[in-house]
Amino acid sequence: MPEKSGNNWPPCCSIIRYDVQNDIIEKRARQMIESSYRVYLIYYIILLFNLGAIIATAVQYGISEGFVQIIIATIYLAIWPIADFVFRHMNLYQGFKNENKKAFHYFFFAALIDVIFGLFLCTGWFSGGCGGIIATIENFNYGRILAAGFTIVSTVLTLGHVILHLKLCREVRIFYMTRCKDEKPEIDDF
Repeated sequence: MPEKSGNNWPPCCSIIRYDVQNDIIEKRARQMIESSYRVYLIYYIILLFNLGAIIATAVQYGISEGFVQIIIATIYLAIWPIADFVFRHMNLYQGFKNENKKAFHYFFFAALIDVIFGLFLCTGWFSGGCGGIIATIENFNYGRILAAGFTIVSTVLTLGHVILHLKLCREVRIFYMTRCKDEKPEIDDF
């Protein structure tokens, strides 16, 4: 029978065994896991702000203009943070728990995808979301000062999130290189 712990996730109906304090002994690894969880939670804040900004912009300037963006932002909000938790954060947890090289590799791949997605939102290509440099310039050109303000804030939040991801990846890489890298056999000189 599975162990009942108050630290399993989610607490109401545990489906994931997640007990950082007992499973991960090293203090620095626990701190990185906690930082990773905060990065995951920041995703919700950014995507909620993005959705709110899109709705505010659509209401102010016409719902037909922002309807597709509202749907896309809702899909981002529903799928991306959960995928981030499962594919990035939980792989990091498993990597630290078991010093599993494969889990670290999955973490680094998922973090790369997160950084690319964040840079996509920061640039605002295809007016993707209510953030991005391109969307900000577009809003200023059309005289949408309120929308431009939202896009600037959304861009800064997303850029901060990308920086937090990169900082976490750097710290995890240092841990990985010192603990989990393959031992290279010594080559004898002839």
